[in-house]
Amino acid sequence: MIADGSGAVVPTPGGARSQVIVRHPSFSPVPLPNLAGFLTFRSITNAGSFEGQTTYGLGVRAWLPFRVVTIAGGHGRIVVDVAHRWTT
Repeated sequence: MIADGSGAVVPTPGGARSQVIVRHPSFSPVPLPNLAGFLTFRSITNAGSFEGQTTYGLGVRAWLPFRVVTIAGGHGRIVVDVAHRWTT
């Protein structure tokens, strides 16, 4: 991932990476979730905020199908849904 504003590289471990950009001038970055116990997600990084844009990096184990949706409400949410195979 590339940091907003500075252009510095932000390490985002994983076999593949997705970049999630939130464009909203009054958006306040939130604490990053703990990914312990997830099979597909490897890392999440905050690449910073600059001029009304906040960028997150999401590291996953491999290139997999995914979708991103928003959930409206009092506190809008972004949901990243990544396909994975259950292991036994």
